[in-house]
Amino acid sequence: MNEETMQARQIIEKWHQALNQKDKAQLAALVQADVKIGGPKGETEGIPVLLEWVDRANISLFPQKYFRAGNTFLVEEAAAWHHPETGDLVGSQVVVSVFTLANNLIARINRYDNLSQALTASGLQPQDLKILPGNEAHNFKK
Repeated sequence: MNEETMQARQIIEKWHQALNQKDKAQLAALVQADVKIGGPKGETEGIPVLLEWVDRANISLFPQKYFRAGNTFLVEEAAAWHHPETGDLVGSQVVVSVFTLANNLIARINRYDNLSQALTASGLQPQDLKILPGNEAHNFKK
């Protein structure tokens, strides 16, 4: 893995750690001020929206596999949603988030239900992807 890819992956890993720890200051430091955010409920932008989503979603995302196509990274994740008061697991599934980086910051984050949807929405084909080494599995536990 070249240095640029390693650096980008580290940024995405730090983003996941900050999300799972609800470290909003670190999340804000890893994204552009006008970060574009998309998911099942549409698209929006900006750090305040990202931080509000962190408070509302009660989600943890555990990277399983990393793929790269240019400055776009697709990350297959074990997603776990937790009850806001008890922290108990209330749902889980595998999802794919697409991260676009610019100037060593995350410029765009889009979440999809599966790799096929992520590829189609990103205008990519499976042959465009490079599988990155060091993929690991996490479980859904709290």
